[in-house]
Amino acid sequence: METQRIIQFLNTLEAKGVLANTVNAQIQNFLDYNTRSLSKLFLIITGLVGISFISAGIFSLIAHNWDDLPKHVKGIISILPSLVALYFYYLGLFKHKGSIIWAEITSLFLVLMIGASIALVSQTYNLNGDFRNFIKIWLVLILPLFYLNKASGFAIVYLGLSCVFLEPQISFFGGSFIVVDHAIYFWIFFLAYIPHLISTLNLSSNRQGFRAIYLAWLTVIVLFASFVLAIRGGHLLWAPALLVGVYILGKRFFSGNISAFGRPMQTSVLLVTYLMLLGLTERFTAAFIFKSENIRN
Repeated sequence: METQRIIQFLNTLEAKGVLANTVNAQIQNFLDYNTRSLSKLFLIITGLVGISFISAGIFSLIAHNWDDLPKHVKGIISILPSLVALYFYYLGLFKHKGSIIWAEITSLFLVLMIGASIALVSQTYNLNGDFRNFIKIWLVLILPLFYLNKASGFAIVYLGLSCVFLEPQISFFGGSFIVVDHAIYFWIFFLAYIPHLISTLNLSSNRQGFRAIYLAWLTVIVLFASFVLAIRGGHLLWAPALLVGVYILGKRFFSGNISAFGRPMQTSVLLVTYLMLLGLTERFTAAFIFKSENIRN
């Protein structure tokens, strides 16, 4: 409604000779593009939320009276969610090619149904393996979805699952405070996702769109939150290097954006630096860090 009023006002200015015809057309094209972008973003977000609830409902229906079903029926039902999701993904990939809404929604649906099928097959046939092996298989199967249909909505699920390999084991003996045995898998899956982030960037500009901003925020949050566990030692050297590197990348690709939200790398670096300096003012925190870094003085 506000957009229509602005357009009417612009047309009035043009009729009175205050605004040139070409300028009026450019302003209206700009307004129309941003209005359509916001509408598309709203549809994508509501679609992702909706498909998440639908996936949860499907899994609940399958789990109802699961133990009463014969084993061969369980086996068929176990792969059925992935087949249904794969059919909709096929529609989005070939029948609705170029539709961002179809790409995002069907990709998330397939990601969730793949996880459900893996869990159901493992339970039905009592397959060996722990929770981390389940996550490895799941991540390997959904990784190509970043590049087949260039979907980004499920990145939060992907990176969240990759953080499972950073589960800490606290130990105050043997010279170690925090031990993480599977951090290498986190780095493998994290680095496998980075080309998708790069593909969303406008490399010839320092101003980025919403998709790149969303992925950049997600990336820096995961990176900074998992930093202590993902790197075994030398944090006093790695931390400044990481902060400087992320800030330089932010200045290169996001400095053209106006708001703090549109500059995820610069904003996150400033926040993390402030929190780090605030934490170091506590002498017990500083002593713990220096002891874990094996700095005697």
